[in-house]
Amino acid sequence: MSAPPLSRDAVRARVLLSLLTTALLAAAVEAAFPRLVRFVPLALQRDLPPAVGLLAQSSKRGIVPHDYTALLGDSYAAGEGDWHLSANGRSNPPYHSAHLLHQGGLGDVISFGQSGAGSLSGIVQSPLGIEANLNALGRFPPLEPPRIALIYFYEGNDLNDNLRDWRARFLPGFDSGRMIDSGYAQRFIESLIANDPLVRQARAMNWKTRFLAARFVRTLSRRVLGLDPPPAGIVDLSSADPAEHAVNRARVGRDLVDLPDQLQGPALELTDEELDVSQWLFQQVVVFMTRHWTTTRFVIVLVPSPLSCYALAGERVSTQSYEGRGSIYPLAMVRQNSDRIAGELRRVAAAADIGFIDARPEIAAVAARRMVHGPRDWKHFNRAGYEALADAILAGLGRTRPVSGRPVS
Repeated sequence: MSAPPLSRDAVRARVLLSLLTTALLAAAVEAAFPRLVRFVPLALQRDLPPAVGLLAQSSKRGIVPHDYTALLGDSYAAGEGDWHLSANGRSNPPYHSAHLLHQGGLGDVISFGQSGAGSLSGIVQSPLGIEANLNALGRFPPLEPPRIALIYFYEGNDLNDNLRDWRARFLPGFDSGRMIDSGYAQRFIESLIANDPLVRQARAMNWKTRFLAARFVRTLSRRVLGLDPPPAGIVDLSSADPAEHAVNRARVGRDLVDLPDQLQGPALELTDEELDVSQWLFQQVVVFMTRHWTTTRFVIVLVPSPLSCYALAGERVSTQSYEGRGSIYPLAMVRQNSDRIAGELRRVAAAADIGFIDARPEIAAVAARRMVHGPRDWKHFNRAGYEALADAILAGLGRTRPVSGRPVS
């Protein structure tokens, strides 16, 4: 015997009850979302609102970091590489130097690193934009300036990226003849901050922007449905034919190893004038940040390029070209350019009265025994490389607790 059909009032009541239940559930999830951010798995963190994604990082104790160390820079500060590629995306595991430094005794460590960024974006815009956006949201305790800020300077392409930014962002609207005027350069950087998307969003914050769970679900849905383009992948060189890599060779342990060609190097193709412009831009960025975070201890960390890490054999090297000027250069230029960059960073650090850590010796010592890049991603460190980097930083900060060779928990 079938049940009698529901009356119109009964149907309306059920619909209203369903809508009310859904609304209450959504409100509960929205209210709880700030406390749930740290449990968002690694594979889904890119779908979080850009500023909020910082709080999902697992290299800290709570949700909002306190008395923390900040990593500033490009994809090395962000932790790209084989360790990241092999990480379990269904959880929130360790995969780069931030976790190792956290384990090594630096307390909370968070990364403002931005893949593909030059000094303007990775050292200034990313941290200050995230800071302004998070504090304007009002959904979390205020994000205070860090206790320590480690500025990762990657010799493999930071100067190339700075030259790109100088051409695209400085030259169109500013006078290159006033480059030596530091005040003029600081106003240029201030104009970039004022127009940063996260800063503009912070100024225009409204009730819709504060619905974090709803924004997360919307972004995730668009990606799953293919409405947003996927992020760019890496160039996987693990299956390349070693016979085709006739230029770059290195002594690793007792073996002479064929490395991939067109590895990133210490700005081998840039002219003296281009090097000066790129380094000038980096110096102005450092000056700007030290004036903004006045209570922070700043330290510049020189991260070597792949060509600077290994004991290379032969008389020539093959490096990645950004300017289309060819890829083959004398081997002697690798050390010469790397030392020149290191000397310039020391000068910038001394002028700003901040610290400087040269990670090259520590990483080269490890690279003499084992590979510190690849086998898939040859632009970034693997786990051994990040362990060597973390050890160099901890030693430079006066810590005696090495992280290499120990499990990360």
